[in-house]
Amino acid sequence: MFQSSEMTDTTDDAREVQEKKWWAEDDDVMLLTRAQNRFLLLLRQQRVRNATAARLSGVVEEETSKDRLLDDLVALFDAAMAKKKKTNRANNDATDKAECVKYIREQAIQRGRRQSTSDSSDTVENAISSKRKLIVGAQEKEIALELKKLEFKK
Repeated sequence: MFQSSEMTDTTDDAREVQEKKWWAEDDDVMLLTRAQNRFLLLLRQQRVRNATAARLSGVVEEETSKDRLLDDLVALFDAAMAKKKKTNRANNDATDKAECVKYIREQAIQRGRRQSTSDSSDTVENAISSKRKLIVGAQEKEIALELKKLEFKK
C-alpha cells in the first residue's frame, strides 16, 4: 500500500511537470494581450456610454455596479495615462537637452583649442598655410578638369 501511494505521488509530480512544460511563455503573452485588448474594449464602450448619457440629459438612466466600476476604471486609466505622458515628456526633454549638450561639446572638440592672440607670428603662419592649402586644392581641381577634357577628346 505504501508503494502504490508513492507511485501515485511520482506520477502526479511527473504530470505537473509535464503540464508546466506545455504551458509556454508565448501562451502567457497571448493571454495577457487578450486581457489587455478586452480591458481597452470595455473602457472604450464605457466612454461611448458616458458620451451618449451626457447627450441625453434629463433622462433617468439606471446605473449598475458594473457601470460605477467601469467609471472608476476609466478615471484611473486616464490618470495613469496622463502621468505616463508627463514622465515621457520630461524624459524626452532631458534627452533633448543631453543631445544638445553633446552636440555643442563635439563642435568645441572639433574646433580644437583656441590659439593665443599674443603670438601674431603663429596666426600669420596658419593663415598662410591655409591659403596655400586653398590654392593647392584649386590647382589640383583645375588639373583634374584638364585631364578629363583631354580624355574626352581622345
